[in-house]
Amino acid sequence: MKRMPKDLAQLRKDWEDAGRSKDYRYSIFSAKDFSEPTFDLSGTISRDILLNILKDWKVDLPNKTIVDYGCGAGRVTKYISQVAKWVVGIDISTEMINRFTERLGDIQNVDLYVGSGESLRPLLDGSVDIIYSLWVFQHIPNDIVYKIVKDCHRVLRKGGLLIFQMAIDKEHRAGIYAPLPACSLEHWTEKEVMDMYHSVGFTTYGKYNFRENYYYVFQK
Repeated sequence: MKRMPKDLAQLRKDWEDAGRSKDYRYSIFSAKDFSEPTFDLSGTISRDILLNILKDWKVDLPNKTIVDYGCGAGRVTKYISQVAKWVVGIDISTEMINRFTERLGDIQNVDLYVGSGESLRPLLDGSVDIIYSLWVFQHIPNDIVYKIVKDCHRVLRKGGLLIFQMAIDKEHRAGIYAPLPACSLEHWTEKEVMDMYHSVGFTTYGKYNFRENYYYVFQK
């Protein structure tokens, strides 16, 4: 069972290795069938979850700039770009960004960046409306997640939303697919999520459960 990477260098290496693998889709969408059609279709499920959450918060997407943090090969970005004004995809892995470009390079309203792994730079303070991060934080050590969430607060406009999925209090599933070491997972407690919410300085909080997975909303 693979342990969680201890530093950004190892985290980046794991995801670069995953991005180079012919089975790279599995590290993003861990299903028995991770062919391109199934992988692509899975993005609509995550899109619908995001849209349901945003509807609850009365967000008008066509006028919003959105960040997909940990965008990978664009599984969700593809579909969010169809309903948003502009989308920024950020990923720690150059190889994953290359996969994104191979699959979806013709999308006009998406900018892509290879990120540091602990911030959203080069994005400016108060420059975006929504940030979402799905199936990402669970692959990152807790202390680095804190840094990312703090920088999300910096980048969001007042009233902006951070939406993220988190693995909560479940049995550790690390090492489920040996060729992709990036599949190692980190599970949080509810208290840890709330401590992060309070320490970073967000003003409003929401929690959702879809398909037995937990999604959190922090509002600036």
